[in-house]
Amino acid sequence: MMTKRGGDRGKKSEETMKKLREAAAAGDAQAQYRLGFCLLYCVGCGRNLREALKWLREAARRGQPNARFELGCCLTNGIGCRPNREKAAKLFEKAAAGLRRGAERGSAEAQNDWGYALLYGLGCEPNPKEAVTWFRKAARGGHLSGRCNWGYCLLHGIGCRSNRYEAVKLFREAAEQGDLCGQNNLGYCLEYGLGCIKNPLEAVRWYRRAARRGMAEAQYNLGNCLFKGIGHPSAYQKAVELFRKAARQGHAPARFKLGYCLEHGIGCDKNLEEAVLCYRRAAEQGDPEAQNHLGYCLYHGIGCEPNRQEAVIWYRRAAEQGDAAAQNNLGYCLDHGTGCEPNPQEAVLWYRRAAVQGVAQAQLRYGDCARHLIGHAEAVKWYRASARQGHMEAQYRLGFCLQLGIGCDKNPEEAVKWYRASARQGYGKAQFSLGRCLENGDGCAKNPEEAAQWYGRAARQGNECAEEALRRLKPSLWTVFHSAFQ
Repeated sequence: MMTKRGGDRGKKSEETMKKLREAAAAGDAQAQYRLGFCLLYCVGCGRNLREALKWLREAARRGQPNARFELGCCLTNGIGCRPNREKAAKLFEKAAAGLRRGAERGSAEAQNDWGYALLYGLGCEPNPKEAVTWFRKAARGGHLSGRCNWGYCLLHGIGCRSNRYEAVKLFREAAEQGDLCGQNNLGYCLEYGLGCIKNPLEAVRWYRRAARRGMAEAQYNLGNCLFKGIGHPSAYQKAVELFRKAARQGHAPARFKLGYCLEHGIGCDKNLEEAVLCYRRAAEQGDPEAQNHLGYCLYHGIGCEPNRQEAVIWYRRAAEQGDAAAQNNLGYCLDHGTGCEPNPQEAVLWYRRAAVQGVAQAQLRYGDCARHLIGHAEAVKWYRASARQGHMEAQYRLGFCLQLGIGCDKNPEEAVKWYRASARQGYGKAQFSLGRCLENGDGCAKNPEEAAQWYGRAARQGNECAEEALRRLKPSLWTVFHSAFQ
């Protein structure tokens, strides 16, 4: 889902493109901007990022405000170039006054771009309410980008009251006139049932229209649908092709998804080195999932040399953007002093943030911290949350607390339930505890035969208490087990 800047992306004839090129070559700044825009967004021609940036730079040097603004957006998002936010900020500042003047004079294109600048605070103070006013003016002037941006604000309630049905109407109007952003946004609404009846198959059709014309966001969204089996039964190879196309255009989420497929060999041959490169490029663009995955690869030396200090840097960047997995990973590094100085107090804060977002491992770790800092009742609360998600260690700890009444009322029957859930996943301590409950009839009927089986499984994992219990309960089984491990 995205907003859009710049001119309309309607079709242009070959003759129109030829004239545009001639005017641009003659030094016409407006023609240079429009040619750069067409090459950037596949309007009347194929996409050519290098040539697009060349013409946008030429127009920007001549003071064309829309070109300065568009070039700033490319530098911000790393489209066709390396991200350079400092240079982008200077371009936005230079463009702002010109865009405002153009908007006030009634240029629909300037009204749309000025609204975009106000929405995101690019070269000016953010003002979503005023941004909506300019988007509305641009839309009423027939500007398709203005319609899409007005629809985006209506969909999310940005600067105005939310109205999803009106947003979908605006997206559909733009989509049916061939607008790429309208097609992509309409597809998104149809995929998730926002302001309309959910229709993933129709969503795929709209994504495909925009993707065929080279729109990176649509290629990414279509790839995700194919990856999930929408419109085609799990077409992983085709999904990877689309992710790669979007990634080449600098689309950060597509770079991350391509890296994920390369790391795990989904729809392509496994290539850990290339996966790390994709993660790094997306991470440098600010994608939090990519930052976390890059941190993980650096921490464990997957596809690169291990570098835990750098891993912590990327974990922190992703964690500060709210990525729950990164918050858990950063908490672990701070807790154990791996890649950074130990800081248990800060570790607890990150564990809690990740736990609140539902990360099972973080819920277990925060439960351990809470046991010492707050009390056993708080620990049991988080063990239970983690156990319900299937975390075997949390299931064991919850069972232990329930069996002994630590931080909760005693409940041996429920304790056995959680021990069994953990034991079935292969957790040795739970296997031993379940065996002891079955041997003694604690929370369940006595069953020495089954108890011996669980003792045996725990003993195979090196649990000495389980080995001793097995020798006591079933000497014949212990003899077999002991001889097997000599």
